[in-house]
Amino acid sequence: MRTSCSDRDANDYFFSFLRLNIGLILQAITNRLMRIFIPVLFVLSLCIISCDEEEAFDPEQQAATDRELILDYIRENNLNAQEDSSGVFYVIDSPGSISRPEITSTVTINYRGILLNGEEFDSTYDEDGVGTPIALLLASTIQGWQIGIPKFKKGGKGMLLIPSGYAYGRTARGNIPSNSVLVFEGLELIDID
Repeated sequence: MRTSCSDRDANDYFFSFLRLNIGLILQAITNRLMRIFIPVLFVLSLCIISCDEEEAFDPEQQAATDRELILDYIRENNLNAQEDSSGVFYVIDSPGSISRPEITSTVTINYRGILLNGEEFDSTYDEDGVGTPIALLLASTIQGWQIGIPKFKKGGKGMLLIPSGYAYGRTARGNIPSNSVLVFEGLELIDID
């Protein structure tokens, strides 16, 4: 005599088989995802580590480096420079007269901006040395100008040597690399409003 499976037994067998196969399928998918996920996780962790290294920038060390570079430039160019307590250096060729600008002043000025290697990055002077003055709100300029320009009175002439922390710091701007000391020569404070 032959025994037959009841419908219930058949259903139990079918669902057991299905659960087992679904489990195997899910395990295969999980294994495949892990093979993809682990390398991605590794790459992300490397990015985080490299970002942490970039965050290790030491502004005090950069200021000390900038100061040494400026002092070398002063020696090499035989400049009679003075240092502000901020670390901005200035040379006064002609002090000017009347009044000094305030942070809220608009200054009309000529200048030639160079890097320590002599590469020009900006200038109000043309190739013949003729200036086309520019008017700027002092408060909208780099910190080095906010510190240095008030050292001159109206009509004053000279130079500013600005550490990177008072210029553009770690940010590159146009052809100015990050952490660059800036030199503004031919500085002429024409007018103050």
